[in-house]
Amino acid sequence: MAALDQQALLAKLQQLNIAHENHAHAAVMTCDAQAQALSGVEGVITKNLFLKDKKGRLYIITAAADTKVDLKLMSLRLGCGKGGVRLAPDDLLTSVLQVPLGSVTPLAVAQPSAAGVALLLDATLKQQPRICVHPLDNRTTTVLSPEGLEAFLRSLGREPVWVDLEAEPQINKDNPPDLKPIADAAAVLAPDEKGAAAVAKGETTVPKHTKLDAKVEAAIAAGKAPAPMPAAAKPAAAAAKPAAAAAAGPRAAREPKADDVLRVTEDLVSKIATTLMGAEAAAAADPDKLRQLKADVAMELNALRNAAYAGGFTAAKGAMTAAASGLFA
Repeated sequence: MAALDQQALLAKLQQLNIAHENHAHAAVMTCDAQAQALSGVEGVITKNLFLKDKKGRLYIITAAADTKVDLKLMSLRLGCGKGGVRLAPDDLLTSVLQVPLGSVTPLAVAQPSAAGVALLLDATLKQQPRICVHPLDNRTTTVLSPEGLEAFLRSLGREPVWVDLEAEPQINKDNPPDLKPIADAAAVLAPDEKGAAAVAKGETTVPKHTKLDAKVEAAIAAGKAPAPMPAAAKPAAAAAKPAAAAAAGPRAAREPKADDVLRVTEDLVSKIATTLMGAEAAAAADPDKLRQLKADVAMELNALRNAAYAGGFTAAKGAMTAAASGLFA
């Protein structure tokens, strides 16, 4: 699905009958600059942080400009340990949120590529009549109510998550991180630094799931299922596989790779929608609902794949232990 631009986003707000007003101004990079550009306009200025954790999960935190956001504490509350969360690299702004630098906004979760990004909203904003956010571009500010923002998020299939960002809850073995469920529900959209560097060098010691996450990230950013790996990029040992594939017949050639989450998701959702609704009705289905359904299915498949990796490792370890103990003849 194509990325949203500002015009399409504002049209969506209009279509949902969400009251809002837009103010054009010069590009602003700070809360102070935005406040100055909006002199005389009522509404709470927001700061928006785009974060990444060590597992490659992404978060947007939207807070009032004067709310203190302690990233070390936020990392602990998300269950990522000390220093496990930091600002996401700039390239993910354009590849995932599809916004230019300085334009992070809670409205960016409407982008198909950002379906797996977690959004945390400052609870203090819920008490304000009007809040100011960018409509995907920092040369415009959209003013709307918290209720309007909630309605927009629910239209995407998201339930708004309001958080006391300045809370300092006790975290120990008896008190688990209070925001960990939010982190657990977020998709892995960016590989960790070690995995990305190793893939770039072509090292074969990188775990398979790390390579897959890198491919999934690129596909999500492009809004489509990833293309098959070029033959030139495959290991030399794969040269002997074509004959075996041909011997397996056309059915094997048609089957998607078991670890190709996005392609399997596309196939599953398309086939089920066509079977239940018919081809014409499926083609005319609500794209937002399909996008959310695909994101949910992809997340479940990703979890199943990871569980399969873990289960396979455990089974192999058990088999080796059993063999060493003389349980197999």
